[in-house]
Amino acid sequence: MPPPTVATSRAGRGGDVEPTLGEDRSRGDDPTGTPPPLAPLAWRFAGEPTARILVPAIALGVALRLRRGPVGPADLAVAGALVGGESATEWVLHRHLLHRRTVSVLGRTVGLHPGEAHARHHARPDDPTTVPIGPIGIAVAVAGVGLVAVPPGPARAVRATAGTTALALLLAYEWTHFLIHSDHRPRRRWFRGLRRAHLAHHHDDAGTWYGITGHGFDRLVGTAPPTTVAR
Repeated sequence: MPPPTVATSRAGRGGDVEPTLGEDRSRGDDPTGTPPPLAPLAWRFAGEPTARILVPAIALGVALRLRRGPVGPADLAVAGALVGGESATEWVLHRHLLHRRTVSVLGRTVGLHPGEAHARHHARPDDPTTVPIGPIGIAVAVAGVGLVAVPPGPARAVRATAGTTALALLLAYEWTHFLIHSDHRPRRRWFRGLRRAHLAHHHDDAGTWYGITGHGFDRLVGTAPPTTVAR
């Protein structure tokens, strides 16, 4: 059975194609209304390089961890620490990597791929092709985690847990970001808050609201001002 289709563009003036993924900037959140079904969006996300790379990598990580013995308190501690620190991780990477387009190396200015890609996303936040991190960034992340988690040696079980948890958090980040920029109108208050804050990052002030899946660190360091985005 083919996957459900998701409309992502419409004809604009002069025959141009305008993206519709999250394009309605005037409608407010309606917690009493019925949001569009998630299934078509999930199918679409499953076809993105993010999911096609991360889901198998996470499955391999789980299998590797189970081969290294039973899960114990150390695994729970390291997984809990990574989950607890996710807000800070997102803030640091978003602020200091995604919002940096160049770096100086030996007196020469070198462009940074993550920063360039993120700049395109900010220029066209409603263009669905600019939302995911992209296959290069995801592949680099998976390779980096693999270098830490796969080799045998001390604490190999806990390293496998850490690597698998990190990839799962990256998948959650990408899905949340994708959903925020879709035409889905959330009913749950916590997700409406996530969506409103991230859209404020795009449309109010790019120097605020760096978190995606949470804003604890934004509030801690003062980058969580009141938002003016009513949708």
